[in-house]
Amino acid sequence: METEIVGFRARLVRVTFVDLRAETRAYGRARLRELALDAAREVVLDRGWSAVRMGAIANAVGISRQSLHVEFGTKDELGNAMVMRETSAFFNELRELLARHPGTCRAGCPGPRNTWFRWRGTIRFWRPF
Repeated sequence: METEIVGFRARLVRVTFVDLRAETRAYGRARLRELALDAAREVVLDRGWSAVRMGAIANAVGISRQSLHVEFGTKDELGNAMVMRETSAFFNELRELLARHPGTCRAGCPGPRNTWFRWRGTIRFWRPF
């Protein structure tokens, strides 16, 4: 099925019910993953890494502990996912700050320095346990 749109041809894409269900499941899984990482981050910031319990994180998100283990594996893998997410967010923000202050590094230093000090207080779980 094709249609004419303002002088050029566009193809209409048929989306089947199965495709929509798979897409919805993938979105839901990604959203639950982010919620679990958020919940784990809050526990780490409040009480430290030793207070993180997979069952408590699963309850906070509203899923079973088994589902959390299926998504992350072990507690250590959950910790790795948290560190990767926080590191990525930190460097993305740093990249944006440097892009806003082109030229020499000195021109971009005030923003990144402030970013580092702001982030440093929230990354307590990077310290040795």
